[in-house]
Amino acid sequence: MGGGGHRRLDDQQRRALIEHIGRRMSRMDDERLIRLEEVTREGLTRRGFLRTLIVGIASAACGAGATALVSGLGAGAIGGEPLPSPSPGVTPAPTSAPTRPPTVTPQPTGFPTSTPGMPPEAAARIGELESRVAELSAQRDELLERIDELQASLQDALSQISALQAENSSLRELVALYEQLEATGLDDAIMAGFGPVGLAVLAAAGSRVTVESEVVAARDALDGLESDVPTISNGLSWLEARLNELADSLQTVEDTLSQAVEPARPFADLVGEFIRTVLNLLPFGAGEPIVAGLEAIGALLTNLPDLIRNAGTMVISPLEQWYSGDEPEMVTGVVKPVRDRALGAAERLAQDTASLESAYNEQLVRPVEDILARRRAIREQIEAA
Repeated sequence: MGGGGHRRLDDQQRRALIEHIGRRMSRMDDERLIRLEEVTREGLTRRGFLRTLIVGIASAACGAGATALVSGLGAGAIGGEPLPSPSPGVTPAPTSAPTRPPTVTPQPTGFPTSTPGMPPEAAARIGELESRVAELSAQRDELLERIDELQASLQDALSQISALQAENSSLRELVALYEQLEATGLDDAIMAGFGPVGLAVLAAAGSRVTVESEVVAARDALDGLESDVPTISNGLSWLEARLNELADSLQTVEDTLSQAVEPARPFADLVGEFIRTVLNLLPFGAGEPIVAGLEAIGALLTNLPDLIRNAGTMVISPLEQWYSGDEPEMVTGVVKPVRDRALGAAERLAQDTASLESAYNEQLVRPVEDILARRRAIREQIEAA
């Protein structure tokens, strides 16, 4: 390049600069190209050309954001002249999108601050713009990373919302099932059943007390009976011996009477005949008391044989089967079975009744009443909510 007021480019520099300007112009939007054409048609000054070129470079490098930045720098941006601002008819690029915008790598301006012939203030301003573009690019990258993070957070939130919606649907189904369960009237049925069952348990408890006292009395009676068995057995043996002695005495009387009156007659006839013989021997008018006494003796002697015979077969022999021997039937067949089986079963029944009463009150009525009371309180809270 030559010195003086006008700079000169050699052919290689000229071709490089033209190619460089062409590349920059290819990235300008329509509005900038129209503006550039108007400026060159009216007579492009160096300062106006630089101003237009800088705006185009900024537009190509960063889009509408950098263009707005350059346009907002005000008067004196380059040599005191304001930089051109975007036309009112141009719509700025959207600042947000549902998806991450594509990454645009800023291109170097290609105008070093030390370009010969460039005014120092323009070179400085271009350097500031390049720094600002780099700063905006870094901020843009940070914003893009933040967008990625927000999109990931949004996806997580949407997943959580879907999970919550599914859980909410399940909870609604559970609530509907719970309402159906409440509609069965279980609480009222339980409380209604406590009445008659409680009365039955109370009646059984009252009978239990009576059964326990009666069982004690029956055991005492059986024990007394068992202890009396030897005494009764001994009494039967004594009675049998006495009856045998009386039978022997009657036989002696019968033998003696047979000698006094006509023999080979029944014992009653012998006694009657003997009494009549004695009466005939008494003097006349001996007295009615003697006659009555003899007749009573005769009646007694007449009935004694039947008494002795029937007492042995109808009383002593049957009673000996119950009370006599090493294991009397009264003990083995009556006392022990009743005491061990019947009274034992009655005692166990009384114990089971007592256990039933305790379990009914402690393990059923009180816990269920507490649970039903809590359920009523929860229902009231639900209705209040």
